[in-house]
Amino acid sequence: MHLNSSVLNLDNALSITFNQIVYNLKRAGNTTLTLSLGEGFFDVPLYDFSVLDDHAIFHYSDTQGIPGLRKKISDHYNESYGSSVHPDWITITAGSKAAIFFACMALLNQDDEALLLEPAWLSYPAHVEMAKAKPVYVPYNVSVESLEDYITDNTRMLIACNPNNPGGFLYSKEDLTYIYNLCRKYNIVFLMDEAYSDFVIDDGFVSLASVAKNMEGAIVVNSFSKNFGMSGWRLGYAITDPGLVSTMVKLNQHIITCAPTILAQYVEYYFDKLVSISRPHVRKIVEKRAMVKKEMDRLGIDHMEGSATFYFFISTGQFRGSSVEFALNLLLKHNISVVPGSVYGQSTDDFVRISIGTESIEDITNGLEVIKNLQGNNADTKNEIIELVKNCAAINEADTEYFVNILNGHK
Repeated sequence: MHLNSSVLNLDNALSITFNQIVYNLKRAGNTTLTLSLGEGFFDVPLYDFSVLDDHAIFHYSDTQGIPGLRKKISDHYNESYGSSVHPDWITITAGSKAAIFFACMALLNQDDEALLLEPAWLSYPAHVEMAKAKPVYVPYNVSVESLEDYITDNTRMLIACNPNNPGGFLYSKEDLTYIYNLCRKYNIVFLMDEAYSDFVIDDGFVSLASVAKNMEGAIVVNSFSKNFGMSGWRLGYAITDPGLVSTMVKLNQHIITCAPTILAQYVEYYFDKLVSISRPHVRKIVEKRAMVKKEMDRLGIDHMEGSATFYFFISTGQFRGSSVEFALNLLLKHNISVVPGSVYGQSTDDFVRISIGTESIEDITNGLEVIKNLQGNNADTKNEIIELVKNCAAINEADTEYFVNILNGHK
């Protein structure tokens, strides 16, 4: 069978791979401390669906997204972040991943380059590569003022995440303005993923939509997955330059037709209630993040500085081995799941991501103590980990081969 080489060469989305192993382990009766899952579990009530249009919900709706929901989103951005977004600048998609992919397909040609500011969410390079373009990683310790050094004649996009997944840090208004003006200077489109925009207790979050007032050369991507605690609904959106909307809509037409009508209607109808319910949950999680930070400081666990999201990007310390080996060691020997830092860029293999959205403070603290011990473990355990991978019934054959190749340095 002849398979598409572009797809074959894509890396696994390792956060999803690790979480699938966790699901398999739990189904087999194993208890696993889940610090890899990229969501917070809110207590979101299910409201009455009978108030929706009981004829329309069974059928296709506007490819760009139902107008009422686009109006709700534009009002939300304008009131919350001081932007001037028009509903016609918004395209509703089946999750924000689709929006990012569509943007890459719309803007990138073969051999074009997209700058990814590390730590960069693991799907960005895959989306760039599927557009047959080249991801160019900017190391996490490079200053905003030095970004110009990475721009070439082939640079067409710059992609970042604010607040950052996995680092938890925020870009200031000055940073955003500098990057946006730099992109305008070189005719580069600036895409900002704002999926965690609500996970900031103070007023520290600044949207790119408030900097790029008419969205010229700018794309903001967001979703209902994180901020509303509705990841399973797969509703996301892109806010962009009016000149780019028609191309985004064309891709929506061919790939998903439209976002799920019933879910879009539901979110439109209950939008304000969902905001009011989710905000206290968001606040509790960010406050929980501060508590976990204190525990890490007490234990002496180094991590990337940040105050937002429900993630920490923590150092692997003196561990002799890659972040994949570190994560597999934790999962297969200690029943703790984290995400390897190597999937977030070329400069971040000395980190792993933990999420504090699903587990209790007590359990997280216990897990951190195990992580602290492993940080100081200089023993070379690669062969042992390979055998554990091969003998783990929760890891399928394809993923076993993938991990063995990584551990043996073949990928």
